[in-house]
Amino acid sequence: MEEAQKFLPSEDQLAVGLDLDTFALQHESDTKEHECQKEDSTSNSLSWGRKKPQTEENLDLKEGKALLSAAYSDENGAHKGSQNGNTKSSIHGGKAQRKRQQKKDAVDLSSLLIYCAQAVAADDRQMANELLKQIRQNSSPFGDGNQRLAHCFADGLEARLAGTGSLIYNSLVAKRTTAADILKGYQLYITACPFLRISHSFSNHTILHVAENASRVHIVDFGIYFGFQWPCLIHRMSMRPGGPPKLRITGIDSPQPGFRPAERIEETGRRLADYARSFNVPFEYNGIASKWEAIREALFHYSAMFDMLDTTVARDDAQRLLLERDLFGCAALNVVSCEGSERVERPETHKQWQVRNLRVGFKQLQPIPDIMKKAMAKVRSCYHKDFVIDEDAGWLLQGWKGRIIYALSTWKPNK
Repeated sequence: MEEAQKFLPSEDQLAVGLDLDTFALQHESDTKEHECQKEDSTSNSLSWGRKKPQTEENLDLKEGKALLSAAYSDENGAHKGSQNGNTKSSIHGGKAQRKRQQKKDAVDLSSLLIYCAQAVAADDRQMANELLKQIRQNSSPFGDGNQRLAHCFADGLEARLAGTGSLIYNSLVAKRTTAADILKGYQLYITACPFLRISHSFSNHTILHVAENASRVHIVDFGIYFGFQWPCLIHRMSMRPGGPPKLRITGIDSPQPGFRPAERIEETGRRLADYARSFNVPFEYNGIASKWEAIREALFHYSAMFDMLDTTVARDDAQRLLLERDLFGCAALNVVSCEGSERVERPETHKQWQVRNLRVGFKQLQPIPDIMKKAMAKVRSCYHKDFVIDEDAGWLLQGWKGRIIYALSTWKPNK
């Protein structure tokens, strides 16, 4: 964070650290049922949209999937349409499927993982191997949420015990997964849970509000990955009365193993530049490959993620398997098996980030009430009842069954 101070804008500009997509902002007179049905009816559209006037109430709804697919389907040629048809049919299949499955004898996999982690830390190989054997017997990448979580963490503990954690993690990161394939998993994720959709909607609408009359906007994105958030913002900026501002994005992410550590970051920049050009938005991109920033905390964090997917998505869904293997599983393995500079995944609380932001010279801004209200209404009307969304001291908090997963806030340089 200290090094990032060189990217700070002047006092009258806004800097927000962000992460993807937008939610539909319906008129308050619409019923909850109509709002959800309207979203479902357009979720299958992934075709390129011509630049024609659209009302604000349906722009967000169409952007998140249609525009993203247009921007990120180039690696596999023409995109063959949304996977959401399959997604919708499988999203609600998990519950019935679990009821049909006979329950095995209860095994406390969380405790076994903690005991195994303690044995690995103490270099008690005999005990660690015995516990790993028990975990393997009761876990599976195709079972329920707890079994899938235990399978991922067992891989990490086994790699740490063998001293091969960094090698395995680097091989997973180096594996070439196309942006189009990742987009399919992403579409499932934003359909199954509100975390990313609300996070990116909150961020994008806040930026648009604060930069309404700005001629230049500079965004610093820590952990830009494939940059799925920004096509929606670019499209909205192109429609601004008086013309769009000059947009500059500094994308920062962990370097990939191999001879081209910044390859993915650079590809993200090229896609965003092409997309901005198609909408006549002046655009500049700077990609930086740089490393940025305990078993128990990681276990709590990822157990919530796996339990959320197990509740909302069918177990045999292909995109769910991709999410758990290539995203959550890979991140969990890094937390468990890597140390020092090799560890790039660190689940942390929003209070830790509050301290960091204050230390490097940011001042927290109060959230915009209208954006907060619509975000909360969206989650409470269209997602599973166990998703939590609330406000605390200027932070928009999102979680699952009481555990905070995402926290969003707005800051500006305090000079």
